[in-house]
Amino acid sequence: MNTELVKRLNDLKKDIVHPEGIQVTQSQNYPFSIFVYPPSEEFFVRSRFLEMIQDIKKEGIDILEINLAHECLTLLDHRDGDWSLDEIIQKEKEFFEDTKDFKDPYSIVDDVFSPILENEDGISKSILEKMESFHKNLEGRRGIVFITRAGFLYPFYRTSSLLKFLTNTRGLSVVFLYPGVRTSETSLSYMGVLSPDSNYRPRMY
Repeated sequence: MNTELVKRLNDLKKDIVHPEGIQVTQSQNYPFSIFVYPPSEEFFVRSRFLEMIQDIKKEGIDILEINLAHECLTLLDHRDGDWSLDEIIQKEKEFFEDTKDFKDPYSIVDDVFSPILENEDGISKSILEKMESFHKNLEGRRGIVFITRAGFLYPFYRTSSLLKFLTNTRGLSVVFLYPGVRTSETSLSYMGVLSPDSNYRPRMY
């Protein structure tokens, strides 16, 4: 058992179920928080996270989980394009078999992912619409949003781009589960592979 991760998850839960209200943010300029965990602990964190959600629900707190893998696949299924998702996967395999090089198959997948991840009507819009609907339906009840499965977007996206629009969370408490490595007080390396981005100012667990 990873005791350090369990402790941080417990700290997060305590701040969510705090008697004076959800306490996961520390600044109006950064109204969300980041839970950092090693990518190798993905399945451990998922299992513990599911347990935590059940405990939070018992406290009468509504929860919205935005699974980035599901969001991305849904957008892929509804995108304009000549190839289905299965055909894209097959083309990727064929290109690798032809060249034994990852460059060409990567380019194919990147061309498909880029509009979904970068365009204004892509994944950012989808997430904000879900948050707005959730906030509207709370009707005064306590609620929190968890954004999960960020590792699915690697290596096509930098999560720092995704976090920029969370500076306007529509009054919601938001926790972003971040697979990566914390290299300093404000620096994170996505998946522990990309060069650290030093512009992270929200509260980190």
